[in-house]
Amino acid sequence: MPLRGLADLWKNLNAIEPRNLPLLRYVTWTMADAMRAHGVYSDVALRTFIGMLVEDTLHTTVEEAPLINAALGITIRGAALMRVRGGMREFWNALVPCYNSLGGSLKVGHSVLRIEQATPGYCLHTNKGSFRAGIVVSALPVANTYHIAPGPVKKRLLAHVRRERRRLGGALVAFLGVPEDEVSGESFTHHQLFQDYGRPFGNGNNMFVSVSSPGDQLSAPAGYRAVMISTHCGLEEWENLSPEDYASTKAAAQRSLLDYARRVYPRLGERAVVSRFATPQTYLRFTRRDRGAVGGVRQTLWNTNLFALSQDIGISNFFLVGDSTWPGLGTVACIVGSRIAAQAVLDNMDRLRSDAHTNDNVSRILAKPIHTELAPSRATSGVDRT
Repeated sequence: MPLRGLADLWKNLNAIEPRNLPLLRYVTWTMADAMRAHGVYSDVALRTFIGMLVEDTLHTTVEEAPLINAALGITIRGAALMRVRGGMREFWNALVPCYNSLGGSLKVGHSVLRIEQATPGYCLHTNKGSFRAGIVVSALPVANTYHIAPGPVKKRLLAHVRRERRRLGGALVAFLGVPEDEVSGESFTHHQLFQDYGRPFGNGNNMFVSVSSPGDQLSAPAGYRAVMISTHCGLEEWENLSPEDYASTKAAAQRSLLDYARRVYPRLGERAVVSRFATPQTYLRFTRRDRGAVGGVRQTLWNTNLFALSQDIGISNFFLVGDSTWPGLGTVACIVGSRIAAQAVLDNMDRLRSDAHTNDNVSRILAKPIHTELAPSRATSGVDRT
């Protein structure tokens, strides 16, 4: 998906057994439609619980979430929720040598300022020089790709960028490094909390707490544990604030999340050796995602699956991956999308070699328009679910 022609339609129809064709009707259902059909939508506690899981995995509500995506997002929790040993730092420590062994070259600290078409391929202009590339695969959010892409790519992406701008959301995240005894006594290391049925989701009313596993000294030194507390939030409420208002709003949000997390860990943060708090403005500064948005766009029937953004946008040798493309946000979804993009690149290689027969070397780079830190603090490194 999305269906871009008869070939895609034929491939999808062949993937469905005839006896399952009646299930196609669910492509147009939301999670709320399914709950109403089964007479459980009026169960406030159940609807709230499912709503929290849907927001975490689809960044949207049960009223807007496509049923098939929401069902996958909820049931994937049954495979167990875990935190990789050593957090995201160790993920990169494992990934980079593998990428290098395959012939890749990772360039960190290279801000891509502009991509222009060249003959053949593209030229990527960065703050540390220019690179030639036969193929570009942009892992940036579509809005960021739009800002640096050549004219033909901009034309293809403009409508999508405009459509999704109002469906972006943000996150508030507290990062803590605390003594072991502040989080001891709990057999679970992940907690989903909800506070008040009379308030909307976000801003701490529903939140997620993740604690590094006992003995994981790659995430925190002996005697300490790394803790992440995260919740969704809007972007507008963090924009156009004066420095004073921003500081006070940030401090209040940090206190609120910590107070709520003390329902599980009553002494959490009393003797923290690391305490950092991120808002959309933090994400804007350090990741440069448009407006500081995280987690991809809020998914609906009209911007996912049949109407999603494809990895192949129809521009020669320019592809997209990441949470802006089908099947959407989340680690698993992005891996699926990356496999699709990789296959598209392989399918284009023969033609690329033919077009560039006078050039013996086709440069391949992984470019990211931010300064990338591959070694975050040991006490705070972790996998951010958003």
